[in-house]
Amino acid sequence: MSEVIIDNVCMAFNDVQAVKGVQLTIADGEFVVLLGPTGAGKTSTLRLVAGLEMPDSGRVLFDGEDVTHLDASLRDVTFVFQQYSLYPHYTVYENMSFPLKAPGRKMKTHDIKARVGEIAEMLRISHKLQNKATELSGGEMQRVSIGRALVRSPKVFLMDEPLSSLDAKLREDLRVELKRIQQDLGATILYVTHDQLEAMTLADRIGILEQGELVQVGQPQDVYEKPWNINAARRLGSPLINIFDSGALGINATTEQTRSIGLRPEDVVINRTAGSAATVMTVEHLGAESVVLLESDGQHIHSFMSQDMRVHEGDQVFVTGNLNKIIEFDQHGTAVANG
Repeated sequence: MSEVIIDNVCMAFNDVQAVKGVQLTIADGEFVVLLGPTGAGKTSTLRLVAGLEMPDSGRVLFDGEDVTHLDASLRDVTFVFQQYSLYPHYTVYENMSFPLKAPGRKMKTHDIKARVGEIAEMLRISHKLQNKATELSGGEMQRVSIGRALVRSPKVFLMDEPLSSLDAKLREDLRVELKRIQQDLGATILYVTHDQLEAMTLADRIGILEQGELVQVGQPQDVYEKPWNINAARRLGSPLINIFDSGALGINATTEQTRSIGLRPEDVVINRTAGSAATVMTVEHLGAESVVLLESDGQHIHSFMSQDMRVHEGDQVFVTGNLNKIIEFDQHGTAVANG
């Protein structure tokens, strides 16, 4: 596998700046996830690394070698798309072995069989190798699609929301397997998603993209606990982080630059005796936990309800915030203080 450096890359489509000076290094064997909303520049960045698009400025390097203007077919990368893109008339084995039969590879038949068998075993689809692609479930088809990429042992794996079309249970299963396989292979992966749960569970590091700019890169828990700005803070966490004016919940700014305060729902405590008065607007029961939407001094605030606390819509309660967990933002939305 390889180290990938995206060096101050910019790219525009007509008058739209899709990628704005992205600077990112993906270490050999690292799993990096680009997280952001639709239109943030995630797929454009992936396509630049693949060689499917050319940057207007900046460079892409593999192991120190400048590949910016190298044809995609010569970069030795593999791309896994959201759609399965399998050959429907081929068997699973034929789909997975197809990349190994390229004229330039010159792999022997028994080596191809061994490699496909190894990856099929990792993905738990060995018993499906003789099935046609049309005979598979959605989850099995995506496993084959991922397997077809894994058999090649390329320098870099590029994955563009490969799990987004699957149901929740399949996504969870494949997340676990994909992370396990990446660790077993020591694969370098650049992965794109808008799903924060995928990002948090898969990534060694997360890159937050917003309107073509990489606004923060870091380990998932660091980005969650110490976001560099409001955009990064809002990208992780469900429900979203509470952003309110200084003074709400009795929490005051600690710096002159502070214009707003952020507090995660788990750091907002509901009680019956002390704090800021609040009205319960809604209660969502999600099994092991419940999410409460509160109104206090005209501001809406989310909180997780503790196991020993029971409230209902319309109840009058009190709320306090964990002062050690507040995040303060200036007029530009940049974090100026962290708890």
